[in-house]
Amino acid sequence: MASFFSKTMAVLVGRKAEKMLQYLKPKEGFLSQLLKHLGTSAIMDLVLKLVTCVENKNSRLEIAQWLYSEHFVENLLGLLSEKTETDLHGNAAQLLCDLLRLLRDMHAQNLANEMSTEQTHQGETVEVDPILCALESKAMVDRLLGNMLDSQICESSIVHGITVLLTLLEVRRPPQLLSSEPEVYDRFPPDPVVTSCIRNTVEALIPRLKDFHQILSQPPQEKNEGDIAVSACNKPFGFVRLQVTRLFAALIATGSSEVQNELASLHTFPLLLDMMVEFSHNNFLHAQVERSVQYVLGLEPIDLLQPSTQLTVNDCSLRTEHRTQSEQPTSSTHCLLSYLMIDMCIVRRIMDAWELNDQHEIQQGGHRKGYMGHLIRMANYVMDFGKQGKNAIRIQELMQDLPEELRVRWNNFVENKVTPAIRNNEIIPVTVSFTMT
Repeated sequence: MASFFSKTMAVLVGRKAEKMLQYLKPKEGFLSQLLKHLGTSAIMDLVLKLVTCVENKNSRLEIAQWLYSEHFVENLLGLLSEKTETDLHGNAAQLLCDLLRLLRDMHAQNLANEMSTEQTHQGETVEVDPILCALESKAMVDRLLGNMLDSQICESSIVHGITVLLTLLEVRRPPQLLSSEPEVYDRFPPDPVVTSCIRNTVEALIPRLKDFHQILSQPPQEKNEGDIAVSACNKPFGFVRLQVTRLFAALIATGSSEVQNELASLHTFPLLLDMMVEFSHNNFLHAQVERSVQYVLGLEPIDLLQPSTQLTVNDCSLRTEHRTQSEQPTSSTHCLLSYLMIDMCIVRRIMDAWELNDQHEIQQGGHRKGYMGHLIRMANYVMDFGKQGKNAIRIQELMQDLPEELRVRWNNFVENKVTPAIRNNEIIPVTVSFTMT
């Protein structure tokens, strides 16, 4: 029944958008009933088509304005509250992510089309979908975080809420910003791209980082914990904590000095390294820790929340999609890099984790720990970014601040352990010559 209703409504809205809008507007509770049944995938598809699949530009904008006036975004975000049935969390988050991506694409296409016409040269601007502006506003990010964190912590709400936050922080880079050499691009992180959406999301998240750090150290307990099969680890790491590590990595990738200062004060990185060693089989966790370390060592921090250029009312993320780090004030300090190198002493941490693996391998039945590949790359980042990159001088100075005994130990470690491991992992192309007979 839901599938039939969804298909019928989608056809009617697509063909007779204005008449259907006039019919639906007086119907009190229509949108609330749709959201109530969002757990059904057919209803989720209908809502998505209602917002994005009307061909006529004016009709589509009228529908968006109607949805905005009915507080559609606020009600949709409310479904991610712990008071809502967990079955709705997944579809609500998926709908929010799909709306963000599709509306961004539509806005970018409209902007490109208008720029090729004479109207743009006459000073007219592209009207931005009010739903997109609402989704990317700081007020809505605050509301989302409130639904996730202000009441009793619900694992499903946290997991799916972070999925939406990651989409808000998502950047689609044009091909010219990507390196032509994949190895270089993989090793050196790309410069941050600053958009109004990213700025709003980061600003809303900074006061909440302590809550996510708390979840990382003390995750919510499963209600039926006794019925869950135990994995290879005595205590599973859990998807909720993995999502938090993904969020931290995405925030560090923005280059925000404000985020870095907060993470340094929370002592988040020692916790990440401890968990990397403890959960030695979880390569998903190891990848996020490695990524976070790479961004700290390779990116020059920017004062993301400081104003750069005057933004207009219609300045959503895609209008500023290609504004790069050079247009944002560079931070005079790199607090998290200093914390990583001196306070946490990452070189000692890397050597200790390597030694722990060596001791485990020589035991009877011992094997190589799962984090070793990521540990090798982290050691390589310290070496490479200390020689070249935006933070090379800072890293060299911080290395000189370490005790001499530790520096000697690190140099021997690099020469005898890291360099041979990197050499063994290199893929050497084989030249094959064919002889004509």
